[in-house]
Amino acid sequence: MEREIYITENLTKDSANEIVRLLKVFEQQGNNPIKVYVNCYGGELGALFTVLDAMKTCTCEIITVNIGEADSAASLIFAAGTKGKRYCTENSRVMLHEVHIFTDINGEPLSRVEANLKEWQIHQERYIAELAGFSGKSVEQIKKDITGKDLYLSAQEAIAYGVADKVVTLDDRVRYQLQKKGGVTANDGKTPVIKENQMNKEEMLAALKKEHGVDVSALQKQADEAAKLKAELEAVKKDNEKLTASKTDLEAQVAEVKKTVETTAAELEAAKKETAFNELVRAGKEFASQKETVLKTFKTAADMQEFYKDRPAVLKTQATGKGNGEVMDETTAKLIAEGKITKEDADKYLK
Repeated sequence: MEREIYITENLTKDSANEIVRLLKVFEQQGNNPIKVYVNCYGGELGALFTVLDAMKTCTCEIITVNIGEADSAASLIFAAGTKGKRYCTENSRVMLHEVHIFTDINGEPLSRVEANLKEWQIHQERYIAELAGFSGKSVEQIKKDITGKDLYLSAQEAIAYGVADKVVTLDDRVRYQLQKKGGVTANDGKTPVIKENQMNKEEMLAALKKEHGVDVSALQKQADEAAKLKAELEAVKKDNEKLTASKTDLEAQVAEVKKTVETTAAELEAAKKETAFNELVRAGKEFASQKETVLKTFKTAADMQEFYKDRPAVLKTQATGKGNGEVMDETTAKLIAEGKITKEDADKYLK
């Protein structure tokens, strides 16, 4: 397919939708350049910005060619082409001017007129800002050039102003079509003869470098270097993954050893506490029935021993009585009354 779009009527909502549709269709078909031919006196601002946004977001190269007039809104579409690929025919013109308002304000309330004027001012600022971006001119310079007048530019003047790049010639068309030139015609000695056979690879690479500054060999070298760096990066990532895995294994082993040590230490301390409690019982400083309570109360055997070291025996080892807890010595009876021991504990020590 030719992948060509012709803008030859004033821009409207309908024509803008058709232009956008074609841009999207061509974009989906491949990355080859899209050619937009312009011969238009302008149109609606809404339609202009619809087309402009589609061009700016298109992934394909867009070559614009002014084949007559690129005026008003159409001038911005023409200038939006890919830099270096905005061509003018020799007698074409570009016309820039302020936003024009076409409305009937008879009978309209002042507030509505003011609101509409504010909206038109916003459109004006957008138009000038986009034009500044495409031309390289400052916003102030563009305002100065177009305020109160229509700025007509010839093909060469459009190039100088920054909204075009080159006047298209037959020679350009031959190179653009990537066809060989062979000699000259016998008639005028100037017009190139176009042969049907296509450029070979070497000629195409040379043309790309000469005409467009694209050094494919250099790009290939850069691509190879990038691929090499990418491979090195992947190798480093794999090494890092191995180190991370090793670190994770070591951390798991350390955690397991730490858990074992903590468990063993806890078991050892529990055994020490039980031994210390048994010593208290033998010394008469505590009763066997209080074992569970005492072991829970003290965190370590050392804490238990520190607490009981100055405590006297709480139960005489030879309590007097007739047995079965009927007669208790004074100390034992007091402990029973205070609820510190039971009669069953005391009976164990009666004779």
